[in-house]
Amino acid sequence: MKSCPLPLPFLLLAVPLAGSEVALRMPRPVSFEVSDPPALTSDGWIEALPQGEVSPWWFGGAVVLQTSPGEAAESWLRGRIEPGWKVRSVRSDLAVVETGDPMLALRTAELWGRLPEILAAVPESRQPAGAGDAFAAAPGDTFFPARFANVSGQWYLENRDPADGRSLGVDINVRAAWPWSRGVGVTVAVADVGIELAHPELQRALAGAPHRNFAVPASSADPAQGGATGAHGTSIAGLIAATPDNGAGMSGAAPGAKVASWVVFDARGRLVSDTVLSTMYRHADGVVGVQNHSWGTGGDVPAGPGILEAAALDSSLDDGRGGLGAVHVRIAGNRRTLGGNANDDAWGNDPRAIQVAAVRRDGRVASYSNPGASILVSAPSGDDDTGGLFTTDLTGFAGANLLGFLPPFENLGDFRFNSLGMTGTSAAAPLVSSTVALMLSARPGLSSRDVRSILALTAVQSDPADPGLFTNAAGLRFSHNSGFGVVDAGEAVRLALAWRSLGPATRVEVASTAVQAVEDDTLRVEVQAEGLPTGLERIRSLPGSGAHPDQPTGWVRLVDLGRAEAPATTNLAGAGALIERGGTNYATKLGNAAAAGAAFAVVRNHASGPTNDCPVGDALCPIGGIEFVPIPAVFVAASDGMALAAWIAADPETRVRLATRPTVVRFDVGASLRCETVRLRLRTDHPLRGDLRITLVSPGGTRSVLQAYNADESPGPVDWTYTTRAPFLECTTGIWTLEVTDEGQGAVGSILGASLALEGVPLDDTDRDGLSDAWEREHFGGLSEGPGGDSDADGWSHLRESLVGTDPRQSDRLSVPSIGDWNPGFVRVTVPATPLAPRAVLAGMRPDLLDEAAELESRGAVRTRILPLGTNGTRFVRAVSPP
Repeated sequence: MKSCPLPLPFLLLAVPLAGSEVALRMPRPVSFEVSDPPALTSDGWIEALPQGEVSPWWFGGAVVLQTSPGEAAESWLRGRIEPGWKVRSVRSDLAVVETGDPMLALRTAELWGRLPEILAAVPESRQPAGAGDAFAAAPGDTFFPARFANVSGQWYLENRDPADGRSLGVDINVRAAWPWSRGVGVTVAVADVGIELAHPELQRALAGAPHRNFAVPASSADPAQGGATGAHGTSIAGLIAATPDNGAGMSGAAPGAKVASWVVFDARGRLVSDTVLSTMYRHADGVVGVQNHSWGTGGDVPAGPGILEAAALDSSLDDGRGGLGAVHVRIAGNRRTLGGNANDDAWGNDPRAIQVAAVRRDGRVASYSNPGASILVSAPSGDDDTGGLFTTDLTGFAGANLLGFLPPFENLGDFRFNSLGMTGTSAAAPLVSSTVALMLSARPGLSSRDVRSILALTAVQSDPADPGLFTNAAGLRFSHNSGFGVVDAGEAVRLALAWRSLGPATRVEVASTAVQAVEDDTLRVEVQAEGLPTGLERIRSLPGSGAHPDQPTGWVRLVDLGRAEAPATTNLAGAGALIERGGTNYATKLGNAAAAGAAFAVVRNHASGPTNDCPVGDALCPIGGIEFVPIPAVFVAASDGMALAAWIAADPETRVRLATRPTVVRFDVGASLRCETVRLRLRTDHPLRGDLRITLVSPGGTRSVLQAYNADESPGPVDWTYTTRAPFLECTTGIWTLEVTDEGQGAVGSILGASLALEGVPLDDTDRDGLSDAWEREHFGGLSEGPGGDSDADGWSHLRESLVGTDPRQSDRLSVPSIGDWNPGFVRVTVPATPLAPRAVLAGMRPDLLDEAAELESRGAVRTRILPLGTNGTRFVRAVSPP
């Protein structure tokens, strides 16, 4: 709604009393929702929400009146205004009438607007506006800040100290997305236990969405049970689209999106049948843009959809959204401590879906989040030591939060937070669904392939100490713990706006039907010395849960560190460490060895002592809890370990290495594609699936761990399809190598057949770097540049520039700082994270006295610093470039 002068035509159609809808004819018709009783600002204005938007307008106590030609406004008003009202003439046909009462002004505008001689009668209004910053204002919700009193707030949206703007850890950078998109026009279906449809924080998001109870069709789409389980869907809905700026509690990450409740679990927690699921995936297909599935397999045995459900998934993922492909967001699972792997879930490992891992507040993968080559991206979630995410709960005492609160926080009982907050990959997935909703709102024509590519290219690795983090042959950073990293909503939306849709994909498949026996029990500590006693040359061992000797380690000497409970005083560079079980945990022991420079560690069982979950003596047990130790480690029997310790004491120059003997299948791929999806189908008759380690190495050298040694005692893989994201955007041409290693003793089987299926866009790429030869020659005159380069130092790699179609020799982003508001009293200084961009700023209260140095904080594509304003509201800043 505009203030004077008013555009034509401008007709007030109806202004009913509070509690219903206000319909205004503006340059376009707009309907407003007014609550009952009306919500008032501190200065007495009535709040009203425009339909389809998330930011409210406000109506005041005046009426703007426009009369028809030939009718003077002041003359018409004589005899029609109440005592005490004031009239201000703007021009002959336009006047402002001050009533002093916003509700009275609404009623008056309704009456006058129905008269034929009146062109317009509208209440005065305020509408949301800003200074055009590329960073949205913080929503006016009590618990949006990272912390508020003793409540851990919505740090996952913005993880900064509200007192000084200092970064406190990982978040999804959503305020950088909101200037471009709030998710308006996108509906996210939450397939879960149901959503509380009357929850006050979710009313706007749930209104008019295609809800359905697939478990009990005659029932509502509300939860059928209470407690934390019954609150699951409601908590997901809050993370996606809780109402912002209402001062009540929180804001959803995509606050303009709609949310549909799809109930797929009954009151006993049972998933509906495959026949029902097959109808669910295409329900309201013309309305629903994103499906959030925070559920999956929960056991040791791989599981997934049956034939009927798989056909429905094909239809949804390939043909949904009018042929663009429905976007399905899935979880990686929560069984890390039990040896779980994301590739064991065929719902989530489908390469057309988006499988999501969880990271904790400091950026490290959550303690429960499954690893897996099939993970695309990750998002924040809670963990045991940090509590859960702040989000909506069932109202009253029906959900996870059974506490009562006194004013002014009496509504806190409708939320869950701190130790009662939401955890698991179930909480991470909706933050990715929200990011996708923001992207589709900004660019509705993106295909599901486009969405996956943009997420992978803009995600940010949040744990530089992750030993499994590596760079693939296309220059992208990947980890089996977090995929391509934590979603960055701001960068994802910005890249979506510039994105050129991918061309049609081509599929190639190479199969091997040869039957090959898999050698039993091949993981060994190999010892090299003269006069070794029989049995010491190749010592049986079991692997650890961390780094693994897929390639033999180098031959090095072995140093006995005893129990290694304290930091080693010996320099172990060029050596391995022999460590006795017992005392402190394995991660501490192996960390001490790695810190001293050890290349690997051999852990020997003790002859006597606490058993915990592993018998003493000559029993072999896998080493758990060492995912973040940077060196490989194996476990050997007590007798072997003591014999080895005695030998190296007598002959310190003995050489030792770790090695396996995998069974190898090679696939020769002649097609040149820019790789998007990789499927590996494997059939075996092995009687013990848990004994097998299965990896796939791309022509570019990227190794994907499809399955690690685990606790599954069932046969297999009988017939299972694994997927990997790790070689994303690499060139497919060359030899792909499947390696199957048996790491347990006694169960023997064979590979019965294997096939490799690849999809991507055809690419002229003779140097196999993932860049088109023609594109390289056009811009560089040859093929010398790689995909990870950044010739114009604008923060966009050659790979990204080739996909978007920009010139890699000409900067597409300003390398000078941008300065905008952060929160009241603070400014936000941002520069692209490029080699030539500033790394620090000098700040001060006067331009000639910049006496405060502040280092910029790096995050993904940008460097940022929050600075306080001076007492006069002024701050002078100068960027400092690297020498």
